Amino acid sequence: MKGKTYILFDLDGTLLSVNMDQFVQHYFKLLSDYFSDLYNPEYFVDIVSQATAAMMRNDGKITNMKVFDQKFFDLIELDKASEEEIWERFHSFYNDVFPTLSEYFTIDNFGYQIVETALDQDYKLVIATNPLFPKQAIIDRLRWINLDPGDFRLITSYENMHYCKPNINYYKEIIKKLKCTPNDCVMVGNDLRDDMVAKKLGIKTFLVEDFKVKRAKVDIEPDWQGSRKEILDYIKRGESDEKNY
Repeated sequence: MKGKTYILFDLDGTLLSVNMDQFVQHYFKLLSDYFSDLYNPEYFVDIVSQATAAMMRNDGKITNMKVFDQKFFDLIELDKASEEEIWERFHSFYNDVFPTLSEYFTIDNFGYQIVETALDQDYKLVIATNPLFPKQAIIDRLRWINLDPGDFRLITSYENMHYCKPNINYYKEIIKKLKCTPNDCVMVGNDLRDDMVAKKLGIKTFLVEDFKVKRAKVDIEPDWQGSRKEILDYIKRGESDEKNY
């Protein structure tokens, strides 16, 4: 990573010791319970899932947030609550309930150590998590490992991004926002498809194996790979060779 300026970090399963499948399961349970006085949980989860899928297909004309908004309110029945009331309920959920998701996981401090070490090495840092959540929900997860949002030059969220992983345009948008080149960056993540696709843009990649997402065969070879402990050691050494661990 020597000679690079920016490190782009995925969040869940990379900095955070969280299995994404389990996270999504608990998230939908809490969210649907919070709206259960208005909507049948299965119905509500289906609507949210369809709106999320629409964000995944975003063509870049509007933000992911606007895509979610349009799809969600095209589908949801509004006989029990208005759009404004539903949005207020979402905001309340993210403020009061979403932070409690940390109770379902054993959060270690490797993510904190990795970020602090990278800052000590004068790297500029980006949280390059799939922008399917509001920024507040991402900041909450950073705080689970005592990270300061102000230490990151960019945090991708559904408010400020127009594409989702694994669309290569997601990474192009990051590069444009940072006003840098792909050669200035390293992408660190645990998903061979969603994170390592950055390599096709010329960004160096590190595959984190601790919570590696299981995918069907993906024809992408990361530049480096190993555990979070190994990437911590790697950043400490500041080595420039491209061998895999």
